[in-house]
Amino acid sequence: MPRKPGEQFIKRKIRQTNKIYNKSRPKRDRLYYSSQWKQISMLYRKQHPLCEECERNGIITPADLVDHIIAVNDGGNMWEWENLQSLCMNCHNKKHSKG
Repeated sequence: MPRKPGEQFIKRKIRQTNKIYNKSRPKRDRLYYSSQWKQISMLYRKQHPLCEECERNGIITPADLVDHIIAVNDGGNMWEWENLQSLCMNCHNKKHSKG
């Protein structure tokens, strides 16, 4: 299949931009890309597949991610099972004032 002109340049530029962006992020954010976090969050979501906040309100919604009840920045433990909760994206954004 023929390539579009400049396709390789654009892909290389995107990779370079992402690399610079990721280096500028706080070190704490890098933990969320670690294999340890991915494994823990996957295991937690297998045991809690529904959004826990929606469930408290009587709504059944699939969870999109695992969130810390007490933020790691506020002294919450990154790896403590009791500090985790499954949330849908809507509840996560509400919690973090993004929507």
